[in-house]
Amino acid sequence: MRRAAVVLLFLACAQRPEFARGERPTIARDKLPKVVQPLLPERGIYAAGGGTISAPWRIRLTLDGELRAGAAKAGASFADMSETTAKLDEPALRGVLELADRAWREKREPNLHPTADYDEILIFVDGNDAWLVEGYGPLRGGAAEELVARLRGLSGS
Repeated sequence: MRRAAVVLLFLACAQRPEFARGERPTIARDKLPKVVQPLLPERGIYAAGGGTISAPWRIRLTLDGELRAGAAKAGASFADMSETTAKLDEPALRGVLELADRAWREKREPNLHPTADYDEILIFVDGNDAWLVEGYGPLRGGAAEELVARLRGLSGS
């Protein structure tokens, strides 16, 4: 009985997954591109990619663990996407958020070889704080590339 009370107390005190507090680059949410603003979670991650001849995809993850993934056939538009929804368990969500915190704070070198027909973006939103990472092609290197790969793996896209 005592063990059950300790476990319940621990569960009650456990915090929901959050972005880490502290110094990070931010812009106001309303300064993000208008076309993506309606797609963003209140708090979470938005990732998208696609191009003129590659299949467009997008992933939206909330801090509650709701993952929505959309994909379309190559040459199609975002409007043609089919969407799936999944719920991440807490260990998976915490792992993604730890990686997202690293990606949000990492210093990225500019892409000296941009790609005209494909792009990937990551957007982090935490209330009115936001940050946009744009690949000008695929996001290469660092936690941003790792995060896109993890999100795409979790979503099956």
